[in-house]
Amino acid sequence: MSSIKLLLLANDLYHPLGHRIRELLPYLTERIHVDIVSLVPPGLSCDGLHAPAGALLRGWPRRVLKEKSPLSWTHHGAKLVRRAPLPGALGPLANLFLLKRALRSVDLSQYQLALAQGPVPGRTLVGGAVPFVYDHADNYRGGRVDVTHRRLLGRWQERSIHAAVAVSCAGHALRAHAEQLHAPQVALFPNGVHTRRFAIPRKESQDPRLLYVGGLETDCGLDLVIRALAMMSPRPVLRIAGSGPSANIFRQLAATHGVSSSIEWLGPVPAEQLPPLLADAWVGLALFADTDWNRYAFHLKVLEYMAAGLPFITTAVGDASILARKSGAGLVSKSAPEALTSALSMLLTAKEKRAEMSEKGRRAAKEYDWAVIGPRFAEWLLAQMERKDRRNAGLLK
Repeated sequence: MSSIKLLLLANDLYHPLGHRIRELLPYLTERIHVDIVSLVPPGLSCDGLHAPAGALLRGWPRRVLKEKSPLSWTHHGAKLVRRAPLPGALGPLANLFLLKRALRSVDLSQYQLALAQGPVPGRTLVGGAVPFVYDHADNYRGGRVDVTHRRLLGRWQERSIHAAVAVSCAGHALRAHAEQLHAPQVALFPNGVHTRRFAIPRKESQDPRLLYVGGLETDCGLDLVIRALAMMSPRPVLRIAGSGPSANIFRQLAATHGVSSSIEWLGPVPAEQLPPLLADAWVGLALFADTDWNRYAFHLKVLEYMAAGLPFITTAVGDASILARKSGAGLVSKSAPEALTSALSMLLTAKEKRAEMSEKGRRAAKEYDWAVIGPRFAEWLLAQMERKDRRNAGLLK
């Protein structure tokens, strides 16, 4: 292990969606001494494992007021900082204050470099004594929260990219975004997948099945699927694995178009149950609406479809369309019910084509295995740290 020390300032180490940094961290700690300071969900218990049922994000009053849990504590060597569950821009402002307060007890002079995951950690380090790499995993100007919140995080994101010594990007669109902002060094390290989890034999169901896995948000494309389903005869079964704020809107839309009987609402599916679900589907769906968030997103569901050998259909939005065209594992459809109906009808009646796409998907997914991406990221980050050391020694100009 290198003697160089890295400070990881994380945005969501224990957040349900904080998969990226948790996946990369083991590969970093194999090569580098890493100390962690991280924001965590408001309702997280002090053992870093438990939260009130249904209140992971909004369990602050119970933890802090009723149970007298601390705002900041140490767990397995990591300094954890409880997020403030405040509305709008007040949340990021409060979290910035909390992170800065937590860093007062940290001797920053011992670190050659920091890794900032997200705009609040990045803004915390801007103008500070420790040079940092910014991990660019989302475009926060396009988030699904209120406009003031998005604009504030967007400004912090851009300031972080400008101030960083290098920027790692989770997708092609994010890399282009960092390059447009004239980041000094930019590298692509996409999100990954554990291919071994999905390495089970495919056995398509007897009747055609479409599958959507993910959050039920207004921009997830299910409205397009429901309208296309209404135009098909005979209709395949559409299985929806996920939950979200727009679930009732989609249920009502399905009833309006007379396709409710063709849809199975599975709700959230545990990770261990996902591979068998993908194994018997005929076509996976990743039909993202053209929004600021989706244009820069690298959606994990697409990699999971590919790793499972599930042919998929996507729209020409974000990195999903790049993956589809590059791998040959997916089709890119226009964002219109008629175009989607045509693509679905073709693929559902072409068994050999689905088998070919399945094989291509599994082969391409191996390039995105965390076991491939993680070591490359660690090696790159170590090179940034060593470069910084050489510059300090006057060996680089």
